[in-house]
Amino acid sequence: MSAFTALLGHIKSNHIAILEKYLGRELQQPNLINFSGLQNILVIKHHDSISDFLLAGPSFAVLRQAFPKARIGAVVHPQIASIASMNPNIDEVIVAPPEPEI
Repeated sequence: MSAFTALLGHIKSNHIAILEKYLGRELQQPNLINFSGLQNILVIKHHDSISDFLLAGPSFAVLRQAFPKARIGAVVHPQIASIASMNPNIDEVIVAPPEPEI
């Protein structure tokens, strides 16, 4: 099993299942989707935890390995932007506006 296949399995079991429950229907299975023409990938990681972002770092390397020609972008919290810009597997860092204080 490749690292990318394992990553897709993790996404399916933890995130897609929640979305399926919310929508009330089953989504198309990731193994049925043709990823060969994928050109752009956007990862949204809007947490202010530096450690969470650092732990997610290997995911960007797996994406780069699986899709070497794709442009990989990351939407990040303002506190994470400088660290995200140092990741060689991220082509573009998009700084999300901070959440308004209540």
